[in-house]
Amino acid sequence: MGLEAVEYVKQAEEKLEELKRNSQNEAKKIISDAEQKAQQNKITLEQELSDFEESEKQKYHTLLEADKEALAKEIEQESAKIQQVVEKNKDEVVNELLKVVFKRYGNS
Repeated sequence: MGLEAVEYVKQAEEKLEELKRNSQNEAKKIISDAEQKAQQNKITLEQELSDFEESEKQKYHTLLEADKEALAKEIEQESAKIQQVVEKNKDEVVNELLKVVFKRYGNS
């Protein structure tokens, strides 16, 4: 029985060592898988962020262009109004000058 007990203990120790190796290998595999998954998630998130930023830039650019066009149209309209006022005032000034000249110098 002594020899059987020694053999049993030896087998148990070998089984224990094998279980330790297997558990270490399994732990390494779990860690490796988790790191790969984290890396994949990081890449996915970076791509989604990049896509979102590009989309937002495009929206901003579109809005900016629309604002520029609206502002240019408004400036053009205001410039036309100002030009009309200037032309009207110019005509009035010329008429007033002519009145003064005719008044001073007559219709000679």
